[in-house]
Amino acid sequence: MHPCLKTYFPEWENNLVLSELEFADGIYIFKVSLGNIWRRISVPANLKLCDLADIILDAYNFDYEHLYEFTYKDRYGSIIKLGHPYMYERT
Repeated sequence: MHPCLKTYFPEWENNLVLSELEFADGIYIFKVSLGNIWRRISVPANLKLCDLADIILDAYNFDYEHLYEFTYKDRYGSIIKLGHPYMYERT
């Protein structure tokens, strides 16, 4: 913020500061759907996304030849995509 505006709007000084992220331990429950078929999956908070993908594939009896991609918005609003390592191989 411009220094001369601090005089008029002191409450704006720290309004864009994001708090630190904290790890929230526990069990997370996801409802995973494939068309009309769905599964409820419980996983520990410290599970890696690649392991979550394996659990989802197992829940539907898929083989491990299926690629996957997780998409989410980070705390800044940017869209993040994480996928199977084979998706990023260069030919």
